[in-house]
Amino acid sequence: MKNIKVIYLESETCGVCHALQPRVEEVTEQEGIALEVINVTQHPEVASQYQVLTVPVAIVFVGEREFARQGRFIDMELFEKQLQQAKEFVQMEDYPS
Repeated sequence: MKNIKVIYLESETCGVCHALQPRVEEVTEQEGIALEVINVTQHPEVASQYQVLTVPVAIVFVGEREFARQGRFIDMELFEKQLQQAKEFVQMEDYPS
């Protein structure tokens, strides 16, 4: 869905980040949702912008607004539910592009 995107913040030294990333990629691809993966070691300004103190972090956006966030321990079942809720919100609100 073009009004929904996920930003996944990770770091090079985070084993959990690397373990979860393929699952996050799979779920977002199945749902047709854009995914942007950002390494906070290489881009600390992004971590600061989103007030991220630990990784991994998955942030779901609807338009330009944050809709949901999970950090450190990402529950994939909850993540999938959050994506579904975001899709329902977009359909319900007929969110502008």
